[in-house]
Amino acid sequence: MPWGCDSSSDLRRRALPLLLGALWACSGEPTGVASARQADRQAYVRAARHPGEVGRCSAIQDAALGRECVALAAGELARQGEVAAGLAACRGLQTGRWQDECVFAVVDLGDLRGEAARSGCAQAGAFADRCCGHVLRKLAGEALPAFGIGQEAEALAAMEALVAAWAPQGGPDRASLLLVEHLAGRFPEQPFGRSHCGALDADRCAQVYAQRVQIAGRALAGGAHAFPDGPPWLAACPPPVSPGRAAALGLPTWDPEMHATVTSSWERLCGPSPHGGRP
Repeated sequence: MPWGCDSSSDLRRRALPLLLGALWACSGEPTGVASARQADRQAYVRAARHPGEVGRCSAIQDAALGRECVALAAGELARQGEVAAGLAACRGLQTGRWQDECVFAVVDLGDLRGEAARSGCAQAGAFADRCCGHVLRKLAGEALPAFGIGQEAEALAAMEALVAAWAPQGGPDRASLLLVEHLAGRFPEQPFGRSHCGALDADRCAQVYAQRVQIAGRALAGGAHAFPDGPPWLAACPPPVSPGRAAALGLPTWDPEMHATVTSSWERLCGPSPHGGRP
């Protein structure tokens, strides 16, 4: 999953239910087992809150929990500027998935750049592609605001150079996606108009509006990236979708001159349906 939206903060999200709910989950177990589990969780919580005490993770009897504890603490050490200490903690893990994710967390949460990031990602094993992808996204986010309306071709060329340097397997499609994602965030309070696309070609411009809809949909779903019951924007389907219909659903509206572009966007968002309705 080299281009996933999730990040090393996955470790922190996975930890939250443990920190909040699992502390009393062992209440029905035999006393000795419950005590051991409680001790494990206390050590995990302590290391998560005070990453400088990452050594407490070694006392955890549950091997998987102990490895996750180290990876979480190492990432937090890097976030606090102690990158070397974080990498040292990772090297203490057995070679494999947890060590790889641990190094990825250090690079990502430590906000590394340049050769430090490249070297770190090279050590991230199974997470190397995702690690480079996160560095790439950060670099793109720093570079793209320098390009104004009408400079979209230059911005795309800059993204292609970044992709070639950091994630050549992404190719032109990845560079285009980085630009589209950036433009989708341009003038967020305004209806979708020419200024959002500038000199962009019609196909990418339609992608920009579609991206705006997806951003709004995730916000309506509380920040979710997966929709078990289908994405919220499907309620607007089938196309053509009117600005009033979109607005009523909390989705982006558009200027009249963008009607043809937006219609193309909604055709992609709604997808094919044999009955001409909601897919």
